[in-house]
Amino acid sequence: MRLFLAVPLPDETRDVLTGLQDKLRGKVKRATWVRRTEMHVTLRFLGDCEDDFAPEVGEMLSDALVDHHPFDALVKGAGAFPNPRRPKVFWVGIEDGGGFAELPHVTNLALAALGLPAPAKPFQPHITLCRLRGPWLGGLPRQLEELTELGSFKIDRLVLYRSDLHPVAPQHTELRTFPLK
Repeated sequence: MRLFLAVPLPDETRDVLTGLQDKLRGKVKRATWVRRTEMHVTLRFLGDCEDDFAPEVGEMLSDALVDHHPFDALVKGAGAFPNPRRPKVFWVGIEDGGGFAELPHVTNLALAALGLPAPAKPFQPHITLCRLRGPWLGGLPRQLEELTELGSFKIDRLVLYRSDLHPVAPQHTELRTFPLK
């Protein structure tokens, strides 16, 4: 099964992002839009894992996150992967008071104990809006270039998700929640 660790979003934040997607739909061609129910901030993609691996991940992360507290995050700015001139993914950014700086480090240490090495790329907190299916020659749409703040939300838990790929869109299922206290 495919697993990933993420921060779920509150309904209010999903509503704002769905509104932004609606404004972009006519300007961004050949895009697959992330469904409202699947919006999240990926902390770590674990990939294909054996079925019995999820409980091990759960135990390690429960121990690793025991001293971490909730924090506020601001949805602000936008960008594209791999870059704004030749994007394959459009996203909105996340700013916080330092909470995201520690979470990847702690979770990577816990997962390394299970044999999963840390990712090569540095962590950049973001929420994916859409993935592009084919070339996009115009760079970032003006609505994303001009984006400032879209509101804030409290990060009070992490979730281990299973991701099942389907022809229309992936479906994410919560396997375990890790509250930040």
